[in-house]
Amino acid sequence: MRRPDAPVQPGNAAIERFDMVESRRTGVVDEATAAARQLVAIALIQPALAQVHDSGFATGPFQPGAAERRLRPMLDSILAERIAATPAFPLVDRVRDALLSRGQRLEVTA
Repeated sequence: MRRPDAPVQPGNAAIERFDMVESRRTGVVDEATAAARQLVAIALIQPALAQVHDSGFATGPFQPGAAERRLRPMLDSILAERIAATPAFPLVDRVRDALLSRGQRLEVTA
């Protein structure tokens, strides 16, 4: 493997190709991570937050007002995205790995 600071010699196409493939792989991993975060946030965390809000734990003067009820889905969406983006949420990593392995199998068979 070539050092990152070493200049690429003209005519050394193998090294240039390796660098292209490696940068493409990094882009695919980043896209898969973003997709996994979004999937976990929308499919798992947002419904859990909605269930907590609908459980009726707030009574009397602590019940949400009309504005809070209207804005709650937006707030839940933002909070779910932040929760899914934390490094301490390993489910995102697992979903990303599953997406990447499934993508590799599709790429080989296609």
